[in-house]
Amino acid sequence: MADIAPTIEQALEQLDKSNPNHWTSDGLPKIDYMRHLTRNASLTRDMVESAVPGFTRNGIVKKETVVKVEPDVEKSEVQESATTGTGTKTVVIAEQDQIEIELKEIQAEIFRAKQQIGKIESYLVNLFRKEAELLKVSTPKVNEIHEHLKRVRANAQEGKYIDYDSKRKK
Repeated sequence: MADIAPTIEQALEQLDKSNPNHWTSDGLPKIDYMRHLTRNASLTRDMVESAVPGFTRNGIVKKETVVKVEPDVEKSEVQESATTGTGTKTVVIAEQDQIEIELKEIQAEIFRAKQQIGKIESYLVNLFRKEAELLKVSTPKVNEIHEHLKRVRANAQEGKYIDYDSKRKK
């Protein structure tokens, strides 16, 4: 049985991001190594680029305009109508890719929200500490006033009134 050479896409999947022998200084796959993997001595950079456009060590760099396709629009209609005079190529994102993009955006938003929640929690903890400090200081004074009011009430019930005006005059 003949051994089938891997496609360019399969060869790209075999590259190791941590191995500098697989990559150029620009982060592109080394053509010599790609020729070895695909067993194709005539493989060129253009062939690799056309097989997987924008493929780099850090992932795929898209240079195209992105168009989200609504379910009721045909893919070919979008590709035909989205071509511009600037030569910009249009990529139609599959529904699954769009979901993944939206998921990453949501995850980023959740992360930012958690950071804000952490800041709010810190602020509240500081407020509670200040409140506790104020209560420690004010509680004895409040208790003293409360006890005084109890004595005044008891005296009033017994018919003993304190004439505060006469005390101030003396």
